[in-house]
Amino acid sequence: MSSTNCIEQQGIIEEVENGIARVMINSFSACSSCHSKESCGSNDIQQKEIVVKVPENQFKAGDMVMVSLNQSLGYRAVLLAYLLPFFVMLFLLLLLTQMGLSETFVGLMCLLFVAIYFFILYLFRNRHKKTFQFTLKKVH
Repeated sequence: MSSTNCIEQQGIIEEVENGIARVMINSFSACSSCHSKESCGSNDIQQKEIVVKVPENQFKAGDMVMVSLNQSLGYRAVLLAYLLPFFVMLFLLLLLTQMGLSETFVGLMCLLFVAIYFFILYLFRNRHKKTFQFTLKKVH
């Protein structure tokens, strides 16, 4: 897999146990590279933990690693988490509005749809964990 087809982020392994590595990465918002980040106060850096299956004895706590995910999986994640529910909700909004239903009812139905959609996504979380696999490379 070439690095041009991957989304990569540098991190540090916090713990390795039973072939599972817990990697901490710093996630920067788009504002972190802006020249006026100090004045607007929206400098946003979050630490995130990623769990990755690793071969035994190849990684240890404290190792600097590059966490990568195939770019097509990143696009699929965006589709599932943002685009699909947005477009279906938009379709539902237009359809129910055209049917002459009240705005309150239409709004509640759209919110109900989003809740049901994410609950179904949650039910399939183990299947998605198998699909969305991160890989690690040591950084020297």
